[in-house]
Amino acid sequence: MINIYIFGYGSLQNFNSIEKTLFSINDNVYSIDYNKNNASNYLTEYDKTIQIVKVKDLKRGWLFHTDNNNKSYTACGAYECTGYTCSGTLFPVTEEQLANFDLREIGYQRKIIDNKNVSIINRYGDENENKITTNSIIYYYSVDNYEIKPNIYYPLYKSYIDLCMTGCLMIDKIMNNKNNEYTIEFVETTYGWEKNKFLIDDRINLKSNAISPYVYLIDDILDKYIYE
Repeated sequence: MINIYIFGYGSLQNFNSIEKTLFSINDNVYSIDYNKNNASNYLTEYDKTIQIVKVKDLKRGWLFHTDNNNKSYTACGAYECTGYTCSGTLFPVTEEQLANFDLREIGYQRKIIDNKNVSIINRYGDENENKITTNSIIYYYSVDNYEIKPNIYYPLYKSYIDLCMTGCLMIDKIMNNKNNEYTIEFVETTYGWEKNKFLIDDRINLKSNAISPYVYLIDDILDKYIYE
């Protein structure tokens, strides 16, 4: 039996966002409050099957122009690139669920990751020697144009950044990281931020229950590592 996994490196680091597609949930992506000290107590049974991993020879950046939900913006993309490493989630799917993610990720190219390039990270942030079993197939959604950048027509929206970084901060809570190490690594290993040039704050247009509980922390991290 072949086990099918997806590697999520952008918005698919957010457990709520993953499950919204998996189970056709029409709720907002912040329905579970991970902003608690005992965040692991709030994990669903499916959440507990999601692993945190590092993939070598994969580069992540703001590389994908999309027209989604009546918005044109730049989203996360990734592609094979020797010498780079990308952290993210590894979550199991059925063939039917895989088809649902293909619909969600229209415009990306679904590609296979070599299992030997994937290392599982334990909850304390260390890489395990254990690799993914050979009877597993791992997909990720790749971009085919590495020169894409945010621009005036496809800016970076804070709501999308919040979606990605809230997922990272959820993972920090679950891994018991004290200084948001996973989130900071995401920021530092995602290329193409373009400073403040093409950043739009669209949070004011969101319903209150669709706003991340981490917006102030997200802004603080970005101010320190990107926009200072």
